[in-house]
Amino acid sequence: MPTIPFFKHATLREIIITRLCCAADAVVVLCCAIYLVGCYHAAGLRWPWLIVALLIGYFLADFFSGLVHWAVDTWLDEGGLGRGIAMTREHHTHPSHVLLYEFLDQASLGAAPSAVVVGISAAITALFPVSALTYALMIVWFVIATCMLFGMSFHNLAHWRGRP
Repeated sequence: MPTIPFFKHATLREIIITRLCCAADAVVVLCCAIYLVGCYHAAGLRWPWLIVALLIGYFLADFFSGLVHWAVDTWLDEGGLGRGIAMTREHHTHPSHVLLYEFLDQASLGAAPSAVVVGISAAITALFPVSALTYALMIVWFVIATCMLFGMSFHNLAHWRGRP
């Protein structure tokens, strides 16, 4: 397998940051899941609304990931965030290079903003009494956090030579 041609290998600082971002988003996913399992019966959310919440979460995750991608391409620089920004920009000029990066490098691109925005949103939602609305919101936060953590991995499937 060829080496990564565009950008330097990760520094220790970048490795620590990517791992922390992924761990933080994984904690958000886990906390949302615990809430959803523990509050299922108390919430009284019916199946049709559960499916609606899942779909809303999925579409918001898609919008959120596009917003993050746009922000990285437009406003952020490699000086401050280094390799993560370079990886995203490199994807435009060398699409197959995304297959050369590790899961945690790729996952951190979506996990960092998700851990902050979704983590705070989920924590605020958990402070309210359990209801169908808070439960539906927690489903939305769970789906967004999960999609942002694994989204680049699924995106990379499109870059394989043979379609999986």
